[in-house]
Amino acid sequence: MVEGSNPSGPTIRKHMKTIGAIVCGLLAIVLLCGLIFGFEFLGMEKKRFFAPRHAEIDRQVFEQTPSYIHGKNTYLTQLQGEYDLADSKARKATLKTIILREAATIDRKHLNPRLLQFINSL
Repeated sequence: MVEGSNPSGPTIRKHMKTIGAIVCGLLAIVLLCGLIFGFEFLGMEKKRFFAPRHAEIDRQVFEQTPSYIHGKNTYLTQLQGEYDLADSKARKATLKTIILREAATIDRKHLNPRLLQFINSL
């Protein structure tokens, strides 16, 4: 045996490389988990910020659809009929409030002319 040589030297280096690889692998897993958590958190923050704006836009688009406009005209026409048939001032006043509140939820240009004239007369 040569003096000064350590027969266990290569074995220790081999074990150190293995331990280093394991530590690097664990650090990579922790870093990956941190990135996933961070991106998920940013996604939730983005949704919290933009979701109300998207809901408002969806609502505005919905209010311009033919089915919404037709439904609102039909409902207001039904209320007009009830108003015309109401026999007491209290019932007419209640219906007037409901009609005006409902009419405020639709653009006046979408109301049929007879209904618009009726609402303007209230």
